Amino acid sequence: MVSDPNRISEELLGTDDVVQFETRYNIAPGHTIPVALRRTDASLTLTNMRWGLVPRWSKDQNLGYRLINARAETVSSKRAFRDSLHHRRCIVPADGFYEWRRRPSGKQPYLCRLTGSLPFGFAGLWDRWTEPNGTVLKTFTILTTSANALIRLIHSRMPVILDRSQREEWLGVGDPLDTLARVSKPHPALAMETFPITTFVNNADNDSLQCLEPLETDRNQTIF
Repeated sequence: MVSDPNRISEELLGTDDVVQFETRYNIAPGHTIPVALRRTDASLTLTNMRWGLVPRWSKDQNLGYRLINARAETVSSKRAFRDSLHHRRCIVPADGFYEWRRRPSGKQPYLCRLTGSLPFGFAGLWDRWTEPNGTVLKTFTILTTSANALIRLIHSRMPVILDRSQREEWLGVGDPLDTLARVSKPHPALAMETFPITTFVNNADNDSLQCLEPLETDRNQTIF
């Protein structure tokens, strides 16, 4: 979710006079969004990529729909992710994400974000896949880790959230396995907030402020 493009642009790219992102309230697998990479001069640049990693050796791009996430605990041993971990790390900008809690009546969506709606970045990996006609498709996946105490009330996993210092390290040139071990710990629960929202967000075609509409319950209170 990118609900405040100006704030994300300022936080990630160090500028508040150029909006680098468009407002997106409902980003789903298969959608294309700007992803941050490191230039040779150490500055960040944005490249549009599709969510769902398609390894360069894949026979077709449909594999990407199965590779929207990569478990931090096993990513270094999986063929689909191993090379990208060493050579193609990226940051996926956001200021919130959705998670669904299983209930007898169906899945209940929650909005999860940092306290104060602060912008952040997910730890990501990317790759290039070349179509038979020569067109190059760039895709990415988001790393996940075990959930912190807050998110665990909803789901057992959560994305790897990078703070400012970790973003520098994630895109750096240090040993990727050491870097992975340091950044893949669950983000502190006390620095986050969650609240249940309406099922409007369940339709990926819905991309408006209504996606953030809370249910008639108190924030940080569960409804089960």
